Amino acid sequence: SSPAVPVHGTIFLDPGKTAYYNDDYMYLLRRLVKGDDCVLEPFVRRFLSVPTGRGEIRYAACYNSFTLADTVTYSRKHNEANGEDNRDGTDNNASWNCGVEGRSRRKDVRTLRHRLIRNMLLLCLLSEGTPLLYAGDERMNTQNGNNNPYCQDNETGWTDWKKTKEASAVLKFTGDCMRFRDQHAVFRKKTPFRFSDYRGLGYPDASFHGIDAWKADFSGYSHSIGILYCEDYENEPTEQECAIFSISESICTGRTSHSAFRICRQAKNGCGSWIQAFRIRLNAMKSAVRKISSAVSLPVPS
Repeated sequence: SSPAVPVHGTIFLDPGKTAYYNDDYMYLLRRLVKGDDCVLEPFVRRFLSVPTGRGEIRYAACYNSFTLADTVTYSRKHNEANGEDNRDGTDNNASWNCGVEGRSRRKDVRTLRHRLIRNMLLLCLLSEGTPLLYAGDERMNTQNGNNNPYCQDNETGWTDWKKTKEASAVLKFTGDCMRFRDQHAVFRKKTPFRFSDYRGLGYPDASFHGIDAWKADFSGYSHSIGILYCEDYENEPTEQECAIFSISESICTGRTSHSAFRICRQAKNGCGSWIQAFRIRLNAMKSAVRKISSAVSLPVPS
């Protein structure tokens, strides 16, 4: 086993029992969801990276940046109440206000914000490693754009536990994501993916797909990827199971879009059970309102 590492000369930490905690994954996730270019490839690499030798904490929000609700509500920090002329707190929040700075009563803006929050929760909770939720994000807690409320012993710094309709919907979605993760060991791997069919099961443990199966596009302007997991590498089911996870971009049509989260099972040519997991459509058009469309699986190779 790895030798213990002395800390401050008195405390010894075993590297095998520690976890790596930083903001890299948070910023990649936020930039992906809001449609930035040149993010897909590094995000997917990190999303599927299985930490070895030590743990790794994955989160979409933390104490030193916006809450999830504020990430989709404010494009810049609002720390004026801290009395430091808005100089405190980070300016790098990788946030997008969905077209309106601050709270809005517009239905289209509120609907879009809720979908982006669900997308970030989903990508956080299905990542390899150890997911972490910032307290209150599961209920759309806001700090009113303040990303450094160290001196706000009031409603800005407190967690809002009110059971509103919107907060209850996000809380239920968070629970659904957690249950799905718990039910599928492929999201809790202890060994890295090999991206090959090393057990002769007919499919690699994980593979990448684009518009056409087995042809993924990782170019800088690509916002679409399909990831096919073969769950037989993690368990021994009576029939072959695979999970399809898809992140994709669609052109904004202005039509009402549907839920970004759906789970179902579907038979495929009598050869086993398939789990159609998720399809998240991310619109990177700078001038159009970004929308998330419904879950649709990628073509399954015959």
